[in-house]
Amino acid sequence: MTNNMRKFMPPELKSKDGYTVQDIIVLNFLRDFPTQVKNPMRKITGGSHEYEISVNFISYEEVLSKLLAKDLIRVSNPDEMMEHLTNTELREVLKKLSQKSSGAKSALIERIKNVSYDKEILKFDNKKFFVVTEKGMDILKKYRNVVWIHKHKKYIFVLLIDFESSPHLKFDEYYFMNHLNENPSKTIIDYYESRDSGIVARTYMVNNDSKNAFYYGLRELGNNFDEYINSFKTSYSYNFQNFLNHLTIYDECLINLCRSLNLQKDNLEKIIDYIYEFSIKNKSLVSKNDFRRIIILFFEDKKNNYETLKEVYDTVFEKIRINFPQPKDSEIMNIVPTITDSEKEKEVEIESCVEFFNFYLESYDYDFFTQVVDRLSEDSIEMLEEIFNQHISNL
Repeated sequence: MTNNMRKFMPPELKSKDGYTVQDIIVLNFLRDFPTQVKNPMRKITGGSHEYEISVNFISYEEVLSKLLAKDLIRVSNPDEMMEHLTNTELREVLKKLSQKSSGAKSALIERIKNVSYDKEILKFDNKKFFVVTEKGMDILKKYRNVVWIHKHKKYIFVLLIDFESSPHLKFDEYYFMNHLNENPSKTIIDYYESRDSGIVARTYMVNNDSKNAFYYGLRELGNNFDEYINSFKTSYSYNFQNFLNHLTIYDECLINLCRSLNLQKDNLEKIIDYIYEFSIKNKSLVSKNDFRRIIILFFEDKKNNYETLKEVYDTVFEKIRINFPQPKDSEIMNIVPTITDSEKEKEVEIESCVEFFNFYLESYDYDFFTQVVDRLSEDSIEMLEEIFNQHISNL
């Protein structure tokens, strides 16, 4: 009872000295987007910083106060404010100054500058904005790696909106905050070269290196092709459209890259043959010729080549189906969990659920899965939920 009455008083939070990732993010978007002093959530040109602030867990007012105190930002002067006034507002100023109010924006601004105007300009409170100082620009230059990864990480790592600040990301702003001398694109490419060709391809794209972006994008396409063959061996799911969808994750980018490189036909075929040797592990199931035909048809125009592409696909996957026949329904149903009561039987059921769920993940047979879910006990459903969550976290 006494413990429940104790007042909760944890130790005071003490941050490290120096700048934080949040400081750099805010300083960077204040540089890129003139932001109202009166309402710091709003940009002068329209729009809000709310999303940026929420996904990066920024204590915005606290960061602004820190940047002002350290002279990294200041409030705009009348000359700077004028650039963001509308023509209507500029004409209003000129009328109050008893000046001619016709002409283009540049002429209006020049006319205002020829007279004493500060007082009239400063009346537009909503046009006062934060300006990054020279000192602030030096800080952004020092932490340019943090700025770079913040700008490109969503594209490079194909992050979902909800996971933009994922703690599972190896190379993020926090990593480069502590590795200021590393070249971020080189670091990412070196690490993922043997792990994820898609990430490497997109990093090269960010660096405008079309040649290497194409090489690694095509390698990723080959890897996806091989993965699909592997999944087909156990899923028995014969769906040409799913196959196309599986391959077309990066297709538009690859097709555009291929066109921009203006490759000779024999050169493209030679590169595709190399990708076949490098990426396709199940060479007994798909020949080099079939792989080449599929990729070239895919690049040329998959819509107009749909029937031809499907014909080659049918040939390839018919061979797989012969080598890996689908089990009979009775064999499949043997792994479907059943409702039991005793603790021992529940244990068996849970093991059975694991086997069933693993089969489901391989087969992607959603209809079959939903048909048997109602047969599960609460313990089994909880176990399946745990396995499912674990599977998602490993993606």
